[in-house]
Amino acid sequence: MKKIINLTFIAVMAMVITTTFTACGDDENEPKIDDKTGSTLVNPKKVFKGGMPKAIGN
Repeated sequence: MKKIINLTFIAVMAMVITTTFTACGDDENEPKIDDKTGSTLVNPKKVFKGGMPKAIGN
């Protein structure tokens, strides 16, 4: 029983550490904000990686 608890603790800690370092990484994923209008600039080619969405009803 103690072995299961230890393995669970290690697995949870590994997930927490991985999530923390992944979320706090500096990989240029922050949105670009237009200084004049204050709105977020979106590039559809980066958002829709599988291609642009198809029109509904066609």
